Amino acid sequence: MHRPLAFALALAVLLPAQAQYRGPYGNAPAPSRQQAVPYIPRGAYVVRPQVLNRLDTHPFGRDHVVVFVGPNCPQCEEQLRFVHSYASTRVEVLDVTSGYGADLYAVLRVSGLPATVAGSQVLLGADQNGTQQVLGGAGMRENNSSAP
Repeated sequence: MHRPLAFALALAVLLPAQAQYRGPYGNAPAPSRQQAVPYIPRGAYVVRPQVLNRLDTHPFGRDHVVVFVGPNCPQCEEQLRFVHSYASTRVEVLDVTSGYGADLYAVLRVSGLPATVAGSQVLLGADQNGTQQVLGGAGMRENNSSAP
């Protein structure tokens, strides 16, 4: 008769302790490991454009231009205009909130949008001069003077 009472008492003591434990993330729930779509915090868009050398050896962007964009990104739209006006090869646009785009963006190991990949360089941000530099260095730039 005392065992069921002791079990109920132990259970009553342990249950509130488990409900208070939140884990290493504080009050926020732990992130799902199956989530393929990255969370893009507000302000993740590049303010000061920069050209970087690629650190990965993945073949995407070696023979054509790849532009990573995000939702509601005015800088991304501006960069797409620059790329389409200068590129002499195919332009592939990938959304970082989709599965395939998110996977390739993770391989690239950069942070910020838009990200333009051409050859061995990456341009972070929307910049007309940087676009010319990256596409010219990869041999993917048109040689006409009518481009803006």
